[in-house]
Amino acid sequence: MLDLDGVDIDGGDRLPCYPLDRFAFPPISLELRHRFSLGDLFLRPFAQSAGDQDIDFRLPRPHMETSILACCTQDGNGNTPNHPFFWNLEIGKRTECLLTLATQGGNWDLTVELRCPNPNCEEAMDLDFSLAELTSIQRQAESKERVELQVGSQIVSLRRPTGLDQLTWRSHSFPNEATAVWTMMQSLILTEQREMMQQIWESEPSAIATLNQSMMQNDPLVNANLTVNCPTCNTPHLHSVDLGALALQRLHQLQAYLLETLHRLASHYHWTEATILALPQWRRDRYLALIERERQG
Repeated sequence: MLDLDGVDIDGGDRLPCYPLDRFAFPPISLELRHRFSLGDLFLRPFAQSAGDQDIDFRLPRPHMETSILACCTQDGNGNTPNHPFFWNLEIGKRTECLLTLATQGGNWDLTVELRCPNPNCEEAMDLDFSLAELTSIQRQAESKERVELQVGSQIVSLRRPTGLDQLTWRSHSFPNEATAVWTMMQSLILTEQREMMQQIWESEPSAIATLNQSMMQNDPLVNANLTVNCPTCNTPHLHSVDLGALALQRLHQLQAYLLETLHRLASHYHWTEATILALPQWRRDRYLALIERERQG
């Protein structure tokens, strides 16, 4: 099951054993840096330290993401920013951080599993994406601080949603999708344009859906839409992919491997968790390989 070249993770992924000590935190705005008095930030690998096993993947997604980011983010002195910083990150930036952790800073690819929707084909497809490919798309979208969209003769300017927005929206109950989208737009639009948005809602409610679609296109990591030619039937289809959910799935697998490692080493050597977690990853994997060799006799 285990060898020195990689580790088997439930679900069939084969991942390298020895990650870097830390990765650069994705670029953030100067406004956020000044507001929270931040210097350079780094992400450390997930599923390497004691706090990582305490992340509850059953939490509502915004809380789960914030817990992971707070657990893995450090400045040059090893200090973690206060929680409000993570809530004020744009959702796209939070997703980029999760993708950075899930790909070990770009050392692993992210595999997207798709299936051809053609009822006469339904062939499974795997697409591999590098972190560099995903973030280059995000950088293009982030080249403008605000998203400007045209509705008739009016230009609507919206900021990109943050984790705090996501948390607020989840606390509300909406009678239908149109009302939910309108409420979200109202919270993202410039204050001086809210009256105009109200007029659009009353006179052209269908325009809200157009605005929402345009907004989604300007947050590509949050709303990834991929046009893929099926290699079997050669038919192009549009696939919507939740990259953040894929990153969380990978991180959950890594946590499961950490817990299994703790269990197997503690059962065999009777070491404490603290002793095991103090070992570098390569030594843990070596001990696991030795245990497996003994088991196979």
